Amino acid sequence: MNLNKGTKSARGRRYEAGEPVDSEDRLTLEAPLHLKVNGESYTTTMRTPGDDEALVRGLLFTEGIVPDASAAVTFRTIVDPESGGTACLEATVSDDALAKSVDGRRTMLSTSSCGVCGTRDPADLEVFGPPLEIAPQERLDVTHISSLLGKMAERQHAFAASGGSHAAAIFDTNEKTLVVMEDIGRHNAVDKAVGSLLAEGRIADAAVLLVSGRVSYEIVYKAYRAQIPFLLSVSAPSSMAVETADRLGMTLVAFCRDDRATVYAHHENVLGTASEART
Repeated sequence: MNLNKGTKSARGRRYEAGEPVDSEDRLTLEAPLHLKVNGESYTTTMRTPGDDEALVRGLLFTEGIVPDASAAVTFRTIVDPESGGTACLEATVSDDALAKSVDGRRTMLSTSSCGVCGTRDPADLEVFGPPLEIAPQERLDVTHISSLLGKMAERQHAFAASGGSHAAAIFDTNEKTLVVMEDIGRHNAVDKAVGSLLAEGRIADAAVLLVSGRVSYEIVYKAYRAQIPFLLSVSAPSSMAVETADRLGMTLVAFCRDDRATVYAHHENVLGTASEART
């Protein structure tokens, strides 16, 4: 297992009580990836290199470009001759599988902090569809959240090395870990996790998405595209994230730390005590 995956070494000078100390740290990798779909340029996104095909497959799915989970997507990699890393990924998919044209949809850089940067039409940000529904026996036991946090932390190798990466973990209804992905961008980590399950034909098993950072609108709509009813976050949600989750029937739980959590949308789907479990 490569514990330094997604990081690189950097020299620095650390000051402790005003005294300089030479240091060598691991930093999270960040590099641009240009994406083409059927020969058309779509976007350039800043990401942590690695799992690029999963990232692109998840991105196309969660943004509604290729919404069919079973659609075949092939890739061609173009390598930067100077760095030896992937500079461009060309995705090819049948015209029938494309729900939206990519021509002119994104012309700007999609940064590692914002998954919707570069979107030209505000209508592309809207997500429509019936609210998600869960059976009573599939309610989330809030006392199990600390266990999910632990399972995600076990696979956050880049974060352990650098402290600079985000993670997205997806679990099934039995709280089994399906995938954990890391990236410098919150939305990229989600796309990588979703794309990985799409490639394995297991996206239908996804029930809980846990993210290491804050939840903003784009994380909610990506989870909804994947039909994941429970969205958990270590940090805060935005107002638009809460409003969107409530409208789409998604259970949003934030500030998940140790034995604490705050439910912001659809609290009826969360069990908090033994007495609630018996009702």
